Amino acid sequence: MIADIPEKEHKGWFILLGISLLLSPFQISAYIFEIYDLISSNAWEDLITISSSHYIPNFQYLVLCELSFYILMLLAWIYIIYLFFTKNYKFPKIFIIISLTYLFFILVDTFVASLFLKDIAQNDTEIRIIAIYCLIWITYIKKSQRVKNTFVKKKPVE
Repeated sequence: MIADIPEKEHKGWFILLGISLLLSPFQISAYIFEIYDLISSNAWEDLITISSSHYIPNFQYLVLCELSFYILMLLAWIYIIYLFFTKNYKFPKIFIIISLTYLFFILVDTFVASLFLKDIAQNDTEIRIIAIYCLIWITYIKKSQRVKNTFVKKKPVE
């Protein structure tokens, strides 16, 4: 049985959240294409060939893990967008889980990449941006009455 709860429209801060959700697949796709460009370049062979002077042990596993994760994240964000625009009650919970998973992966990936690429200066900008994004939007989703009144579709009666 479906709960009969009055729903709210997407307005105000929701528009900003919706825009950020719609941009996320493009950002993730850019990361996927960067990895694809690396894998399809001549430099890739140098990085994974043991006899090469540019060889980085096990680097291919790091890159393939990143590629796999970004593909999964792309699918997850598309699902989140669907939940957002259909005002599904699962949106807040799934959004929080995926956002925190993404932040955790970026933290772990940055640490692991620094083990492989010791000579490259670590850029923490991406981590800061994702952490701020999570802080703002997760707080909004957890505290907002509008969120509680909007994401009600397909919610079972308790």
